[in-house]
Amino acid sequence: MGRGKIRLKNLPALIQVTFVSVLTAAAWLRPLPRSRQLMVSKLAVIAIVVFVLAQLGSRWLSSLASSVLQDWLPAPLLLVPYWQIGCFFTNSDAQTEGRLHAFDRAFFRSLGIQPAKVSISLAAGVYLELAYVMVYPLIPLGLVILYLTGLRDFVNYYWIAVLAATYICLTITPFVRAMPPGCPARESKCSIIGSCAALAFTPSPSPALMSLLPWPQPWFCSGSNPGQV
Repeated sequence: MGRGKIRLKNLPALIQVTFVSVLTAAAWLRPLPRSRQLMVSKLAVIAIVVFVLAQLGSRWLSSLASSVLQDWLPAPLLLVPYWQIGCFFTNSDAQTEGRLHAFDRAFFRSLGIQPAKVSISLAAGVYLELAYVMVYPLIPLGLVILYLTGLRDFVNYYWIAVLAATYICLTITPFVRAMPPGCPARESKCSIIGSCAALAFTPSPSPALMSLLPWPQPWFCSGSNPGQV
């Protein structure tokens, strides 16, 4: 049997359940509002229930259906810790935000660009926004590529790589307390996520880049309190 075929089908989902459980414990150890602690716990319970149901359901599914279910289960579970981390974000750190803005200013200065005096077309702005949004469908699309190229045996390796990168970013987030670039400081809410808005600093367009767009702020930002439950 090839090395690619030696794998635990539910290993990625098991790693995810473990991570959301650790985040739940961390939430109760930190001085967070009770509503946020309960929200983190509820999200963890949902993930665990989905995981258990998937394992039990595999007993009544065909071998192929069960295998496909295990391949795709990590995709929806990937959202749970993202929402949980949003509950840890209670306020932004002006010093951290200042450093990030200083980096952007120095970067564009080295290129001889003054973002405040430059604008880009609407078409280019839409393209940049869509390029950023594509970070979300790229993950399931990567799984589709493995299916289409006959590399399903490597699905677990794919998920482990995705989860490792994602969890490193999420773990850093509570320690890098900055609002999303381009959104008004302390007055934003992600309309896509809604509850427990995960507005801490995550990979997104830089403030200087966003200032080049023909609209004042990204389409996903609207007025509200960061991380409000």
